[in-house]
Amino acid sequence: MQFVEPHGMHHGGISGNQDRIDALRDLEERNGDSQFRSENLTVSGRILTHTDLKDIPGAEHSDWLTLERDHRILRQGGDYIEKLLTTPW
Repeated sequence: MQFVEPHGMHHGGISGNQDRIDALRDLEERNGDSQFRSENLTVSGRILTHTDLKDIPGAEHSDWLTLERDHRILRQGGDYIEKLLTTPW
């Protein structure tokens, strides 16, 4: 199960969206719970943004791969739909 939140990142940036990032991280940690495993349920989520990397406060020294991995932020462009549907986050 994949949760996707379309969200512009140009105002709050990384720090202003930390609560969302933490919630998605916490959600993914549930995959280790015995109830989730016994039901063969895997959950994850991403913040989907169309904001240019250079316009995201707090991402000045990051690239898109780092934002995906560390902050659960996925760029809305290119092959993002395929990535959402096929990547085992």
